[in-house]
Amino acid sequence: MMESIIYLFILIIFIISLIATNQTATKPNKNILLGITLPRSFLENSCVTEIVSRYKRAYKVLIFIGVVFSIPLLIETRYPSFSIIYMLLWILLVLYFNNKIFIKYHGELYKLKKENNWFTGPPHIVTIDTEVSRIKSKMPVSKLWFIPSFIVSIVPLFITLNKANHYETTQIILSLIPFLLILIFIYLYKLTASEKTVVYSENTDINIACNYIHKRLWSICWIINATITSIASAVFYLNLSDKKYSELVLALSGVLPSLISLLVIIYTHKKINETKNRLLEASDKLVYADEDEYWKNGYYYNPKDNRTMVEKRIGYGFTFNMARTKGKLISYGVIGSAIILVLFLSVMFVRFDTSEFKLSIDGNMVKIDAPVYRYSFNISDIKEIKKVDKVPRGIRTNGVSTSRYNLGDYNLNNYGKSKMYIYKENPPYIVIKLENIYVFINGKTRDITEQYYNLLLNNVKGTYK
Repeated sequence: MMESIIYLFILIIFIISLIATNQTATKPNKNILLGITLPRSFLENSCVTEIVSRYKRAYKVLIFIGVVFSIPLLIETRYPSFSIIYMLLWILLVLYFNNKIFIKYHGELYKLKKENNWFTGPPHIVTIDTEVSRIKSKMPVSKLWFIPSFIVSIVPLFITLNKANHYETTQIILSLIPFLLILIFIYLYKLTASEKTVVYSENTDINIACNYIHKRLWSICWIINATITSIASAVFYLNLSDKKYSELVLALSGVLPSLISLLVIIYTHKKINETKNRLLEASDKLVYADEDEYWKNGYYYNPKDNRTMVEKRIGYGFTFNMARTKGKLISYGVIGSAIILVLFLSVMFVRFDTSEFKLSIDGNMVKIDAPVYRYSFNISDIKEIKKVDKVPRGIRTNGVSTSRYNLGDYNLNNYGKSKMYIYKENPPYIVIKLENIYVFINGKTRDITEQYYNLLLNNVKGTYK
């Protein structure tokens, strides 16, 4: 059930992101529509609106089909790996066809523009409003507003270090994640603050207002998101550290903040564009630069621009200048790393779901065979063997946990450091006490579990429960 809730939140976040991104393409932003710059007087041209309408219909059909094909993700399955692979393929296919749709109608609008010679100005204008540049640093809110989120983000690390004798290195790494997330938002803030000012009009007041609203609201957005993330991460970690932790709280504190952050970004983008457009409509001295030739197929390629990153025309955030070597390396590096990671995770999860946890004895060594987490120990190290009917609660420090099995390293209530190789739906579970660790294991059937138990008893001296 919990896995289905997580999948549902992921789907909701993805669909909202897709809809919001496509909507930015259909609403004029400094008279840019579907990634094409048009004279303001032609934005409502019947041919233009007809192309935009067909684009809207196409992506709405795609989203409807995508939602229908996402339903299997909400159905419980015995093999979570197949659900994960299905979800990854589903996301990739939706993104692929969404991009194909955009390129199709982006191309149609550009063709219409060329046929009618609707060019708004030279391809590049180097214009600087010195007054705007002078007060640029005063436009974003103070970066000191990151201090509260920074303090909250390091709370999990202090808790972990304070309990260092109970935690593995994995916990320390886990506790650092909130801090690293805050650093990402600080980096986005710096990008916004250092971004070049844009000249929209010959009127300095209009330029100041447009640049101010852009830098001010985006800087506030990153600070709000840093605050939300730090609080949610702290709640997640504190709940995880509690002996009576709630899986629902874990799931909600993990995915709900992402949804809220997304909505904050969407609202910020919408507010900035609405305000800019309202200001520009009041100006009759606008400065245009027709840079469509640098945005073919939706990505930025401008050898005349020495920037590595520029603000996206469609969607949110920044994109890379593919004419720059650094831009290419980062872009292809991110894509390549994502593909490798997806393939690696897919293979690993299939192994986890399809392999069996096996116990055997070879001489004086007890061997447990399992994907990635193989383990062996000497028979003489065994202090106690017993069977339990319930899995103790605790924290997974390094491993995999699904509705069907627990595998890997755990810190369990009343046991402490433990290794688990159990199928949750098939009690009882064998508990093997060693010097400084417990090992939990069972088989896929009761008979196999009983075989493992008897095998251990027959090879170990002493009396056990």
